[in-house]
Amino acid sequence: MQSEAGGQTSNLLDPAVVAAVVVTYNRSKLLVDCLDHLLKQSRPVDRIIVVDNGSTDGTCEILNQKGFLANPVLDYLSLGKNYGNSGGLFRGISHALNEKPDWIWVMDDDANPDGYALQRILENDVLQKNIYGSAAIGSGKSIKKLCFPAKTVNRLKNKYIEHHEELNDIEEVEWIPFLGFFIHSEMIRRIGLPDPDLFILNDDVEYSERAKKCGANIYIVKSSIIYHPYQQTVSLNILGRKVYYRSMPPWKAYYGARNKVIVAKKYYGKLLWLQTIPGIFFRSLLGFLYEPKCFSFFFAHIIGIYDGLRGNKGVRFMPEITTSPPTHKTNDS
Repeated sequence: MQSEAGGQTSNLLDPAVVAAVVVTYNRSKLLVDCLDHLLKQSRPVDRIIVVDNGSTDGTCEILNQKGFLANPVLDYLSLGKNYGNSGGLFRGISHALNEKPDWIWVMDDDANPDGYALQRILENDVLQKNIYGSAAIGSGKSIKKLCFPAKTVNRLKNKYIEHHEELNDIEEVEWIPFLGFFIHSEMIRRIGLPDPDLFILNDDVEYSERAKKCGANIYIVKSSIIYHPYQQTVSLNILGRKVYYRSMPPWKAYYGARNKVIVAKKYYGKLLWLQTIPGIFFRSLLGFLYEPKCFSFFFAHIIGIYDGLRGNKGVRFMPEITTSPPTHKTNDS
């Protein structure tokens, strides 16, 4: 099927092969829910690749007990160590490409895609050259908020969208998180795999920017919904620019700051100094209000900026090991 723009398209009538890639680490209960939802899609997922980053919570045994490992649709890759989200995706997508899928759908292990999520994406004239994403929302009592505010491309006002109901049916955005990230295998071959050395945070921003450099447009499909735990987000207007702040442990703050600098240095030019680094310092100051380990949080940002400017990638700090699902705050407003 051809689109008006002359690109290859796919819809429910096409024999498109869709592979989902899910990276997990010590969140077996959440992973089971995610897989249940993936296996109950109205338009079935053809392959599911689970990448286990060296979990210590018995993930493999639990998946086996519940019959997932006997399902021919599912491949389970046990890496033996924690390579982070980016390292896991690098290996998982590489494995998925061996199955020769048309599209790859990247999913967090704590994501619950609506039963029609995949169908809703494929109902559109999706082009191989573009990237699409499901709308990841956390449900409050009345208003459904996006888990990650969407930075739109074509809107002059309200450039950041926080509520699902404010999205256009197909909303062009600057980037999409690796949470319902839907990309064609040909685009992957053009731009390469996710950078495995970013470990976690802003790896999806880097991948989106890389795709845009090759001519991709990026869209959120409003009707394709993924439910995901919502973490409290603080937004502030600083000199006319909206800054978002989320609480996180120091080890994660390090990767957030480092990778922001790496991405800005590669793609944003002078905005590295005008926006990215000042923004990181501002978040460091907010850490003294919101973070229990405020000094560790501050120095994690400093080290992250230093390593980012020097281009030092790879693993420097490891996450604390936990076998319990994370606690997420819900914002109902």
